[in-house]
Amino acid sequence: ALIAAGVPAARILVSVSCVALPDTIALTRHVQDVGAWGALLMPPFFFKGVSDAGIVDALAQVIDATAERPLRVVLYHIPQVSAVGLSHGVIAEMLRRYPRCIVAIKDSQCDRAHSLALAEAFMPPLGVHVGNELDLPALAGRGSRGAVSGLANFMPRVVHRLATEPDATRTAADHARV
Repeated sequence: ALIAAGVPAARILVSVSCVALPDTIALTRHVQDVGAWGALLMPPFFFKGVSDAGIVDALAQVIDATAERPLRVVLYHIPQVSAVGLSHGVIAEMLRRYPRCIVAIKDSQCDRAHSLALAEAFMPPLGVHVGNELDLPALAGRGSRGAVSGLANFMPRVVHRLATEPDATRTAADHARV
């Protein structure tokens, strides 16, 4: 519907996380079919207490099943919703296995210290994007130049400034507006 309405596919990041693995794979193939920018992929979240190896195996199944065409994956860490987080070990292993595919982490834990630890550990080569817009300047100060943000849908200029101009004179006003 977005593409039909004129939104360029290359500007769309699709959340492909579903409970059933075949659904996640099908939606990821759809990302490739329509030429979307990439896929936002959560760890498997139906069962809780999954080991790091189990999380890596599940994520790898999606990437391996869609490997016939290029794919950008943003790993999605949102443990307060999924009850399954992405440890540094999982991220490192996914990056080791898929260095051309894994491009970023969306950290929606809303814990600035956690986001900064991810930035310290993985930037570069990965981008680290936060779910809490108020943390954008702190990440921009570490080199992050992007955001994956719901707020960006209706305040794109504010989010862009917070993500790319952490020392701008408008930062305090933008923070207050957010």
